[in-house]
Amino acid sequence: MLACLFCSVGQFCLTKWIHIHRMHHRYTDTSADPHNASRGFFFSHIGWLMVKCHPAVKEGSKNVDMSDIAADPVIPMLYAILGGLGVTAGAHRFWAHRSYSATLLLKIMLTCFYCTTGEFRLTEWIHVHRAHHRYTGTCADPHNASRGFFFSHVGWLMMKNHPAVKEYGQNVDMSDIAADAVIRFFDKYFSPIMLSLCFVLPSLIPVYIWNETWIVSIGATLIRHLLILNATFAVNSFAHSWGTHPYDRNLNATENPILSFLVLGEGWHNYHHCFPWDYKAAELGLYRLNLTTAFIDFMAWLGLAYDLKTSSSEIIDKLCAKNGDGTNLLKLNAK
Repeated sequence: MLACLFCSVGQFCLTKWIHIHRMHHRYTDTSADPHNASRGFFFSHIGWLMVKCHPAVKEGSKNVDMSDIAADPVIPMLYAILGGLGVTAGAHRFWAHRSYSATLLLKIMLTCFYCTTGEFRLTEWIHVHRAHHRYTGTCADPHNASRGFFFSHVGWLMMKNHPAVKEYGQNVDMSDIAADAVIRFFDKYFSPIMLSLCFVLPSLIPVYIWNETWIVSIGATLIRHLLILNATFAVNSFAHSWGTHPYDRNLNATENPILSFLVLGEGWHNYHHCFPWDYKAAELGLYRLNLTTAFIDFMAWLGLAYDLKTSSSEIIDKLCAKNGDGTNLLKLNAK
């Protein structure tokens, strides 16, 4: 929680902030102090951010112990969560379903977050997901769960698409995406942006900021990448295989609280397939099981997100009574 609150102030990355502060205490009022107050009020206030560091700062930084920070899982976890939000709040709930509107700043921020995951180009991700919703459980569904758990998780990426995917995929409307300047820019320069944010920077920063070894740094980057990929794939597989169907028992999409906790709120899949336009992607209002909703609400509070769409309780109750399997055990917590 503290790490998330720190991010809200818009300063350096947390590791860099800690490194600078430890240097300041170790070398106070010397040339190795990053914001050495003996160089004047303006320099110590903001001037140190406008000029190149004194050579002693770079030399002294090698002696600052950052091993405890390097071993702290919060920082790589925070980077992974930001990437996850790029998928859930960005590619999924904003672009694929247009469940809310976003300012230019939020669009750019979400796209950068998304690029840290190393997945498809945004246009391709959105097209696949819209096709999945339009043709769920049919041969035209790119990761059709009726073809088995492994296929819906990762197998669909290992083989050629069913002919129906290509044929019916042409019917998916992507005109709004084609008209989006942010997506056009990031799609055009996707490779250098994605490689930089997903692999290069996460590998370089630990090595040059707190003297991590290359093996550990690159290894941690690859592990984070694999975890994020499988978290995304899990929604296609687990959320279509195990769980309850309180809203529509005829859909293979399920409600899976454990998965929802792990994938930032994307596990309330039976509800989501019934009401894909709902920005919460769930009936639940519990932030601890839907971190993405908490993020979008916070962005709305900041004025960066607006026109948040949701479904009325009357429509939800009618659908549950008509098509549900009677397992909406979390209904009391939904308000």
